[in-house]
Amino acid sequence: MDFVTAGKYARAIFEAALAKGEVDAVYQDLEAISKAIEQDPRTRLLLTSPMTLSKAKEKIAETIGRKVGAGPSAIRAFKVVASRGRAGLLQPIMQRLSRLRDEQANRVRIEVGAAREPSPETLERLKGLLGRALGKTVVFETRIDPDLLGGLRLRIEDTLIDGSLRYQLECARRDLESVRRGAGTP
Repeated sequence: MDFVTAGKYARAIFEAALAKGEVDAVYQDLEAISKAIEQDPRTRLLLTSPMTLSKAKEKIAETIGRKVGAGPSAIRAFKVVASRGRAGLLQPIMQRLSRLRDEQANRVRIEVGAAREPSPETLERLKGLLGRALGKTVVFETRIDPDLLGGLRLRIEDTLIDGSLRYQLECARRDLESVRRGAGTP
């Protein structure tokens, strides 16, 4: 339910920002607001507490927005979120807002998991291949995964493409076992 609610707020914020041509600015401002709240547990508690009145939450939201230098559209959006008791959903709202920005820009974010940092040449070649296949601009988010022996794992939204050495070895093991069973070998 919270994910659905966050999606509705994100869509409303996105459409309002799009109408004003401020999508990137509003996103960056809300990101700054989110970081400020994460760094101040007391403020986070006040904004998420059902005991804090809506008007107080609005005032706190405006103060935070001004403190981080956010523009009026971002401050207005955050005041609505906060006053309606949804400040605790700011992270999911930001995640959905990021996806909406990417969709509008015909961009896809791909998480790349690797045992060690892939070379820039490998990433550029992969970016070109995936960009052509998906018909979108590719943005990589690379992370080192110590559980991998070699190869890469790609996560494209909800799809995992496992090109890791561990996965390839597991497939080879299963293939060998199936050959053995087929040949009557125990």
